[in-house]
Amino acid sequence: MSHMTMVWIWVKHGIKPHLLEGYVTSNNRGVETKTANVIGLYLNSPQNTVVFSVDEFLAIH
Repeated sequence: MSHMTMVWIWVKHGIKPHLLEGYVTSNNRGVETKTANVIGLYLNSPQNTVVFSVDEFLAIH
């Protein structure tokens, strides 16, 4: 998927991943390892694959 295709999808649906609305830390053991694994998929994904990550950690105020 091209960069411009992603930009078009984001604009069409009002998605603005570049705007940070908040920041939440985790006291989950191993969070660094899990995060590194996800980042590793982005940086070194298997050939002919698309990698998506969904954040399921909700900030509760």
